[in-house]
Amino acid sequence: MDEKTLFNYSLLDCLIAQDSSFFMFRSPFKQTIELAIFKPGDVHSFLDVHSLNGKEGFVITPFIPAENHPVILLSNPHILTGETSIFRWLSSFEGTRGCRDNQSYMISNDSFKAKATYRMAFNRLRNELKAGHCDKVVLSRMATIQKTAGFSIGKTFKSACIAYPEAFVYLCHTPVSGTWLGSTPETLLSGHESTWQTVALAGTKKRTEVSCYQDWDDKNKYEQRIVSSYIENIMKSSGFVYTKTEPVSVEAGELTHLKTTFDFQMIETSHLGDVLDQLYPTPAVCGFPKEKAKLLILENEGYDRFYYGGFIGSLSVNGQTELFVNIRCLSVGNDTLTLYAGGGLLPSSDVETEWEETEAKLRTMFSLIDH
Repeated sequence: MDEKTLFNYSLLDCLIAQDSSFFMFRSPFKQTIELAIFKPGDVHSFLDVHSLNGKEGFVITPFIPAENHPVILLSNPHILTGETSIFRWLSSFEGTRGCRDNQSYMISNDSFKAKATYRMAFNRLRNELKAGHCDKVVLSRMATIQKTAGFSIGKTFKSACIAYPEAFVYLCHTPVSGTWLGSTPETLLSGHESTWQTVALAGTKKRTEVSCYQDWDDKNKYEQRIVSSYIENIMKSSGFVYTKTEPVSVEAGELTHLKTTFDFQMIETSHLGDVLDQLYPTPAVCGFPKEKAKLLILENEGYDRFYYGGFIGSLSVNGQTELFVNIRCLSVGNDTLTLYAGGGLLPSSDVETEWEETEAKLRTMFSLIDH
């Protein structure tokens, strides 16, 4: 990547410094990057996803909506398509004048303390699972690293696009949510007119460990079936005409997951908020049964997920919806970056195996950072 291109992407950091609302993204297996820009009056907040019924725009939704991290809808986007148009606009934007390219370095946090905290939460949740209170609970954790003033999240976005062509890569900033960057392989809901799709994505292995469904162990197969059955029950209860694939292995960076794809017909689309409320948070990021798992997470995880585990993307923009579960992501603070990762726990789960899974998922984002 040439220095001029890197500098142009670093201009996005100046938009953030100006507290300007924008949503930059690259869809899976696509080359074109798009930038949606918003005026202050186009940033709307809600406390539930039902409020998205009949709405259009770009969405960033938390794991659990709350006053300090609501559902955010960015409406009336001004969309720029392709690097040429985006760089031309960035170069002329008042807030990017005088912006300079700098180097940066990162310092990791205390991994020993983080692992001890994770182990205590794991033991509490596994006891709940063994007692039969839930079939599955997703335990996540965060890792915070320090950054210098010269770190460029804009350049990190470009690195993610190159590293993960199969993912939905985004960089979003609003005064309400702050700054989030992600590279997610998991579709929550996509489609237009009457043709729609969602996926059940669960189970995690290193890419070199599995090549087909038969290679997967019973734990991961069962975890994937929980998510698939959950979605299929929604299809049936909603009266959707649907088809589903057999589970297949799909690569996401250095990891591989099991995926079942659901294609379905939805004639009436003014109630997308209601459909989304049923789908999210899926057992892949929460657990099952959903409400019991959510309560156990709140009681035992020990931190606020904010927008990790929610969903993000476009809602009925130019008639097209493309929403993804917000995993493989990080948030940007004044002096720190916070990375997020989780894994599904079953009564038979092993703490060392689950810890290593979160380590592998954290590396998805950490590997992109100039450190």
